[in-house]
Amino acid sequence: MAILEYKKFMLEAKNVENMLGIRNSTRTKARSYQALKDLDEAE
Repeated sequence: MAILEYKKFMLEAKNVENMLGIRNSTRTKARSYQALKDLDEAE
């Protein structure tokens, strides 16, 4: 399932951000949300 893959990817990206000490910017969150919406509509 695309959604599951996406969630796994986002979790890994979050872990990398935490390791690097990078905070999720609002812009990144908005882009992530948009990508998730696009995936939802694609299925």
